[in-house]
Amino acid sequence: MNKVMRNRMVMVVIMFAVCFLIAAGRLFELQIVHFGFYRDRVEDQRQRVITLASPRGDIYDRNGELLATTVDSYSLFVIPREVASGEVAVNFISNQLDLKKKEVQARLFSNKSFVWLKRKIDDKTAKIILDQNFKGIHALKEKKRIYPKGHLASTVLGFVGMDNQGLAGIELSYDQYLRGEEGQLLTERDPLGREIVVASKKVLAKPSYGMNLKLTLDATIQYIAESELEKAIQKYSAKSGTIIVMNPQNGEILAMATKPDFDPQNYSEYPQNTWKTGAVSNVYEPGSTFKVITVAAGLKEGVIDDKTRLRFLEKILVGGKVIENAHEIDKFGQYITVSEMLQESVNTGSAQIGLLLGEKRFYETIDAFGFGKYTEVGLPGESRGILRHYKRWYKPDIGMITFGQGIAVTPLQLSAAVSALATEGKLMRPQIVSEIESLDGKFLKDFYPEVVGRPVSAQVAKQVTEMMENVVINGTGKQAQIKGFKVAAKTGTSQKAATGRVGYLKDRYISSFIGFAPVSQPALFVLVMIDDPRGAYWGGTVAGPVFHNVMEKTLRYLNIPPDDV
Repeated sequence: MNKVMRNRMVMVVIMFAVCFLIAAGRLFELQIVHFGFYRDRVEDQRQRVITLASPRGDIYDRNGELLATTVDSYSLFVIPREVASGEVAVNFISNQLDLKKKEVQARLFSNKSFVWLKRKIDDKTAKIILDQNFKGIHALKEKKRIYPKGHLASTVLGFVGMDNQGLAGIELSYDQYLRGEEGQLLTERDPLGREIVVASKKVLAKPSYGMNLKLTLDATIQYIAESELEKAIQKYSAKSGTIIVMNPQNGEILAMATKPDFDPQNYSEYPQNTWKTGAVSNVYEPGSTFKVITVAAGLKEGVIDDKTRLRFLEKILVGGKVIENAHEIDKFGQYITVSEMLQESVNTGSAQIGLLLGEKRFYETIDAFGFGKYTEVGLPGESRGILRHYKRWYKPDIGMITFGQGIAVTPLQLSAAVSALATEGKLMRPQIVSEIESLDGKFLKDFYPEVVGRPVSAQVAKQVTEMMENVVINGTGKQAQIKGFKVAAKTGTSQKAATGRVGYLKDRYISSFIGFAPVSQPALFVLVMIDDPRGAYWGGTVAGPVFHNVMEKTLRYLNIPPDDV
């Protein structure tokens, strides 16, 4: 073998050796160095993890009535690559699931590897479809949220999304307690990407139950409030309305009704503005119901007492603005007591108290009653209302705010504030949840009455209460009279403020009525607010009868003893 041939053979051997080393190195890299990476890629292509929604905790009323719970349901899904059926399957499934044929067809023949057909359907419907043995259609058992009492308290309870996450109301604000922990289901696919039969599925982690909530609501009182509110809205073709029933002694909310409301089972079929908890999110000018706060401020600061005489005026000029009374009163040129001012709801009289108080002292009392602040009741979307600092008041505000114009409140703010007059001046934090408890009882959280302030003394509270009782006996609140019970109340009729511009809407009003009973030992507070009634608008006329019916029925239902009369 000559030298040239020998050199060529050496080069060939070297080339083979280099190629072998390169291949060996690549195999080492694939099988040793990056083994975990490629293994995971293979697993990702072969396996799919499906999230299983956790069973949410139940929600009960104060007496253990079930308001929201979770039940078993079935969710149908499609593996499009397995689908063989055509028009027959599309027609059958669209009829059973109430879906459009185009929707069903798009899901059955999608280019995706996994598509939900419809989630959380009843087991009967699921069985009917599965019994047809359409290829590519499978089912998973999931948990579904239901509300046994339908619309009842829907604006308080809220609703959940498809994956059991709270989206509104209590379901949202207490989601961290109710939701529990999600589970995971592992499924496998063959080399062609087709889902392997149901038997191959493996539960990686079981969903864990969430905690239960007990509310302060009473389902019976809630029903009374909602029924009376619905009747009033229909009678007066009103836009909306709110009723709150509270125990003033501890701040517990027994009913919180807002209409129109929605079906939490089918919330997407209702306008989004019905999903809100109106009692905490809607703000309005309270009108003459605010006069009880004005009188309380005047008594507290000593600028008036029960013997003070106010001049009855048809008009009064405050800060360059003419303030008039809302209705005619045959007392022109006379003097009236503070109690008579409340009894007849005289705007010019309350304005005189505001001028005696001055901006700073009046503002400080309003602030002490909790206006302009969150009540922290624990419901989503709560508004603070509108209370400008007195240094930013316009000149007429010192008169206007005394009868509830130039200030905006939520129904719950006003309820808490006026309830303080029934509790010797103690301002209680409103409560909607009383207990949080796990299924095994290991976690338990109780909510207790909380005094958050004392805006006025017991003496002042008693004086204002006596004046409010006179409103019912001799004044604009006669509709609130209940046989055997002394009632303290105040009417309100406020013009609706124009949205997005200065001024008020012509012939558009909010009718309201607030009060508590029995006066000797207050056990119930009721607020009624009717937005934009037609045909009549005075608070005593529109909201008064609703207040009477709710208060009387609730007093009887709770077996509250009458006053000694």
